[in-house]
Amino acid sequence: TSGTYIAYFGSPALDHGDAPATFGDAAHLPSTNLRLGALVPDAESAAAYSASANGDDAASGATIIDDENGASALGFLYTTSTSYSVNLTLSNTTGANATLYGWVDFNNDGDFLDAGERSAAVTVANNATTATVNWTGLSGLVAGTPLVRFRLASNATEASSASGLAANGEVEDYRITTFLLPLFLTNFSGVRSGDDIVASWRTEIEVNVDHFELEYSTDGRTYTNGGTTLAKFLVVNNYHYTLFNFNQPLYYLRLKSVDINGKTKYSGVLLIRMNKAYTTSMRVTPNPVT
Repeated sequence: TSGTYIAYFGSPALDHGDAPATFGDAAHLPSTNLRLGALVPDAESAAAYSASANGDDAASGATIIDDENGASALGFLYTTSTSYSVNLTLSNTTGANATLYGWVDFNNDGDFLDAGERSAAVTVANNATTATVNWTGLSGLVAGTPLVRFRLASNATEASSASGLAANGEVEDYRITTFLLPLFLTNFSGVRSGDDIVASWRTEIEVNVDHFELEYSTDGRTYTNGGTTLAKFLVVNNYHYTLFNFNQPLYYLRLKSVDINGKTKYSGVLLIRMNKAYTTSMRVTPNPVT
């Protein structure tokens, strides 16, 4: 070695990224003093691309050592997200600062080439054991299972590219578990109980939802808030709400969800027939008609 130039004799075993080939091959010379996670990165003779981003571990057969453990948990990412962050464990005992970058394929087009997909640079101080990678100013996210890549290296230029060779450090690839909307409303129903209306709804994966408003109308055009219920933030949530003493023959019922940022979303509309006499009328024009 001489300065930052390294000459290789033969084909050294490298720690490769294992995302699909369209994301480019990122490779590092394995290093004991600069790594992501607790384990020293393994080395492969060639990249093992895979759709699930675990090709190098799967290729190890019975001697699997899953060295990609820097990100113990990847948070949910949503189509309405404007920022995202991932906490990583790492080790830097090189005696100098290192640099860390992350990439997320936010639009799910199979590469890291789009604006905003690379994170801000993170300086990893000597003896650091954790770091947080951040993306901000997000928009236009596409639902799917986007791929995530992290690169840690002493050379900031090497770490800043989603592909290519780095003289030390590690690359790790992951799939975000799922790429969801902030709320899944799986059921919304309402039944008459005497002069009352009992509404029920079921949600899954509530994120950023502040509360629900149960709205009713007698004409299907002008709605009134009949009651508010705070979100529960569990994986699966069941709600029940009763509207008391409703004395009109017909009611239209809908559910309004309100996010913490003020955005709203409406369910479909239910028609509740009460135990009352009512009449209906209809005008058909022009006359005559078929």
